[in-house]
Amino acid sequence: MLLFSFSIEILQYVTQLGVFDVDDIILNTLGGYLGFLIFVLFKNRIRLFH
Repeated sequence: MLLFSFSIEILQYVTQLGVFDVDDIILNTLGGYLGFLIFVLFKNRIRLFH
């Protein structure tokens, strides 16, 4: 997740089509991990009801 966000930011910097922002890398990474954590928790909870 971190590498993907970093790649997008580098691409924006090189092509000048966006703004390189470290906050984007941090927040995208945290959001991806949080989304994955929520997915795993709900997946395990749904399995308990079946």
